[in-house]
Amino acid sequence: MTDPEQNTDPEQKEETIEEAGDPRVDAAVRRLAELRTLGTAEHPEVYEDIHRRLQGALADLDGS
Repeated sequence: MTDPEQNTDPEQKEETIEEAGDPRVDAAVRRLAELRTLGTAEHPEVYEDIHRRLQGALADLDGS
């Protein structure tokens, strides 16, 4: 049985995302691709992690 919240559309193409140049930002953005394989109930955890990573990268810029 498949999870009705999980995206299994084989027609959905993976997008190519241009790198930002900061490895921390690039890693955070790459996590977005995981959303396609997760149920929507798991999305908030991924979004929170991405948000935390991006905030950390911005905080480092402010502290430089």
